[in-house]
Amino acid sequence: MRAPPSQSSARHAARNPIGGAAAAPDPLLQSSGLFIVVLDDDARIVSFNSDFSKFLGMRPEELRHAMFTSLVAPDEAQASFEEGLQQTRDGFDGGGGIDAWIAAAGERRPVQWWLSRQEAEPGSPQGFIITGIDLSSNRQAWDRFAEQEARLRSILDTAVDGIVTIDERGIIETSNPATEEIFGYSSEELIGQNVTIFMPQPYRQEHDTYLSNYLSTGEKKIIGTGREVEGRRKDGSTFPLDLAVSEFHVSGQRRFMGLMRDLSGRKRSEQEARRHLDELAHASRLSILGEMATGIAHEVNQPLAAIVSYAQACLNMLSSDNADVAVIKDALSKITAQGRRAGDIIHHLRQLVRKDQTARTELDLNGSVRAVLNLFKNEVRLTGVTLSLDLAEMLHDVEADRVQIEQVLLNLVRNALDVLSMQRPGSRHLSISTRPGSNTGAEVCVTDTGPGLEGNDPERLFETFYTTKPDGLGVGLSISRSIIESHGGRLWARENRSGGLSFYFTLPGPRADER
Repeated sequence: MRAPPSQSSARHAARNPIGGAAAAPDPLLQSSGLFIVVLDDDARIVSFNSDFSKFLGMRPEELRHAMFTSLVAPDEAQASFEEGLQQTRDGFDGGGGIDAWIAAAGERRPVQWWLSRQEAEPGSPQGFIITGIDLSSNRQAWDRFAEQEARLRSILDTAVDGIVTIDERGIIETSNPATEEIFGYSSEELIGQNVTIFMPQPYRQEHDTYLSNYLSTGEKKIIGTGREVEGRRKDGSTFPLDLAVSEFHVSGQRRFMGLMRDLSGRKRSEQEARRHLDELAHASRLSILGEMATGIAHEVNQPLAAIVSYAQACLNMLSSDNADVAVIKDALSKITAQGRRAGDIIHHLRQLVRKDQTARTELDLNGSVRAVLNLFKNEVRLTGVTLSLDLAEMLHDVEADRVQIEQVLLNLVRNALDVLSMQRPGSRHLSISTRPGSNTGAEVCVTDTGPGLEGNDPERLFETFYTTKPDGLGVGLSISRSIIESHGGRLWARENRSGGLSFYFTLPGPRADER
């Protein structure tokens, strides 16, 4: 709305020294339809043309030596005008705008105005020149402006996001009610403060340096983009904040607008959803391990039986007269190895059963595949399933919760073995492969030669409570997808051309530090 003036003729007409007792209205300032007002350095009216007094409906003696700010309304416009005066004193363009001026009897009348420094004679006090155009004659334009201003004010007042504008120094010029609600400050406490009032340390002390660097280099970090930051309320508490900053210009002066959203509620919801997912995942793990109890018991029983056998052989040799120390040492070594094997199985089971908070670390994905298959070793052998492994030697690093990823593998392998058990012997094949992701991370594929989808939509498999098993709960694949997506990956199914079904999931690589 603001525009630079063309004021050379006005400045030339107003070259009389402000220090003199100029008459009002000044005959040199006569003009038709253009208001011209000369102010001293304190913003008191020194001289003006007749159109100015006529427009306001006030006698010249009422205007002479009056403070010009008393004629500008509302308070926001007064603050804007006073800022323009100070900028002009500092040698910058004071700009202008469209505001209401107060006429006789308190009537508000719209004016397009401009402000500039007066070119006084050497040794004379400096002052200001204001030129203005009456907009009330074009009522339609004024009504449209007033409507747009009211609409904008309504949007700002009802917005749920905090909205503030600052100048190049980082000083807050405007704020909306949502900002006050979010941070706990009143508008009066915010206006004129540095925007760092919203920031905890160390960001508070770094902000002015960042703003200065941007103004001098043009290098953007947050401006024009959005990011999650940490905010600070009036009571000193901190909270997660989504911040977007944009830049705009008013009368050639750079301004910045910040759009802020309190993420506290969303973070609480995400934590609650994550807790709920952890509980469901834990219940699902217990269910799967319960189904696998016989196979797991066999896997534990094998090393225990071997330990008993080797120990009995040692006792027999020691009871005889021809004990061979080397043979006994070898048997004891095997006992130790079988004991460790049993201990590893129990340790792995305990980790799967535990209900801990998720902990993401660098994961050996191939190692997790092998660990899960160890739990199914006996079942694979007894059901006559042919197992094929194709594990890539060079996998990209992935950062994940090992227990949760192994739960996904448990679900996929369990489902594959279930459908394969219903196939005729000799056609039961299970293959698991890993390969590097397209950019970073890794991809896992679990393929079976079962009946496939049988005309069903593959997406239905991931619907909660959808199951093809007579005694299934229909939550395993749904939970598995939630786990993979919470890691930033993707889980999907695809029917094979030769029959059977393949499940794929991806895991991204570790994210780089975004500082």
